[in-house]
Amino acid sequence: MSRSRALTLIRYDNAHEDTKGHELHTAAGDADVEFPGMEELIVEFWASADEYWDTIGSNPPRPY
Repeated sequence: MSRSRALTLIRYDNAHEDTKGHELHTAAGDADVEFPGMEELIVEFWASADEYWDTIGSNPPRPY
């Protein structure tokens, strides 16, 4: 049985918070980021998602 792997467009995690801090994972690579709080992070996430969709010339439904 083969498993497909989803493409990561934008993902944040703090799985290694004690050693590496917070991380931003994108299709282009990974980066360490500061954690400004949930509201600010959600705004940043949607802005990044909008930038991606605008770059590829698509207009997906935006639930916000």
